[in-house]
Amino acid sequence: MFEESAARIVEAAGGHRVLRRFRPPAEYARPSVFSPVRPRVAAAVSARAVGRDPSRDPPIELGAVLFTYDPRTARIFSVSAERHWYNDPGVAIPERVAAVTGIGPDTVAGRAIPAAEAAAFLARADLVVAHGAGFVRPLVERALPELPARPWACAAKEVDWAGQRLPSRVDYLLEELGLFPASDTAPHACRALVHILAQPLVRARRTGFALLLDAARAKTVRVYATDAPYGAKDALKGAAWHWNDGADGRPKAWWKEAKAGEEAAVLAELAGLVPGLAPTLETVGATERWRGAVSGR
Repeated sequence: MFEESAARIVEAAGGHRVLRRFRPPAEYARPSVFSPVRPRVAAAVSARAVGRDPSRDPPIELGAVLFTYDPRTARIFSVSAERHWYNDPGVAIPERVAAVTGIGPDTVAGRAIPAAEAAAFLARADLVVAHGAGFVRPLVERALPELPARPWACAAKEVDWAGQRLPSRVDYLLEELGLFPASDTAPHACRALVHILAQPLVRARRTGFALLLDAARAKTVRVYATDAPYGAKDALKGAAWHWNDGADGRPKAWWKEAKAGEEAAVLAELAGLVPGLAPTLETVGATERWRGAVSGR
């Protein structure tokens, strides 16, 4: 192809880097017929809303792909299905949102996410992955009330991209692979995320998906600063504690999470910020994690 030949000439000349259009591959690997473990199914999900509050703002787009993987090795095999829906939010789409997403009133007019169909599609997965699950999970679960409880994993927060000396944004991670997105739609973002997670990381010597599975399977402990006075909010917020408004049935309090067995450091920090509190502790797994919107009020 002429374009590829030209790109190679430019690269060979030195001093330039060529980005190629991302074209999702048909498959990444094939499961062994001798494997005693059957491939499992995960879903990659991307969603957009009219605002930044997933507990209140209505969605305008939802995309998802299903992909198969080996639960022992974390090897991704292939994307097996894809779905894409737009949704008329019933309110005006802010200009800044339309500018960023390319989704305007004409795109969503008369459209609706078929909740039962979308829930059934995602229910086929053993694990749901999103790049920003703290936003996507509450938005999706509010839009799809029939969706059964599933473990969720956050590719943005639960893979240590900084430790790999890599950026954490999907478009920047694609650039690191010498690629640029061919589309700005939610399903294409899902395909890009799967592709990124399938790649081996030089420093970790494992794929991003392997690191993500480890994080999803691990337990964490959430420490709630129960009954912290209002005057402590600035100190807690400044120390990167998050606010939970209680709408998810959990304590209405500031909270911070730590790996199970490492919560002592969080408790010590809380004692220094707000002495005398009796904090509430909750053990959290992937089925509960990312359930409520993360707020830095």
